[in-house]
Amino acid sequence: PAPPPSPPPPPSEELEVVIFKDLFPGDNKWTLHAVDGPGAFSQLAFGTPAASEASTRWSYSLQAGRYRWQLTDVFGDGLNPATGGNWSLSLDGEELGSGSSFGCFERIDFTVGPDVPPP
Repeated sequence: PAPPPSPPPPPSEELEVVIFKDLFPGDNKWTLHAVDGPGAFSQLAFGTPAASEASTRWSYSLQAGRYRWQLTDVFGDGLNPATGGNWSLSLDGEELGSGSSFGCFERIDFTVGPDVPPP
């Protein structure tokens, strides 16, 4: 007899990060972590806006789970909207957050797939 069919791949959702740089793109960095438990994180990805481009876009396919995204600014003034600086984060086309002036960091915790109880 034929072997049983393979199980379908786990559902995933597309995370999109877009950053429009300000005059100091090297001041900004973002990180994406999987939340493995209380205070336990695994870094999955990171990025810095490209100095040569007005905007930089990253996309990631994420499996079900809990995640934390954080954007930091080493100078502590976020992205300057007067010079075009802003960011947005979306999951499968639904905006999770956006902004510009955020101080030292902006953080968004989110869940992919069915609600997962906190660890």
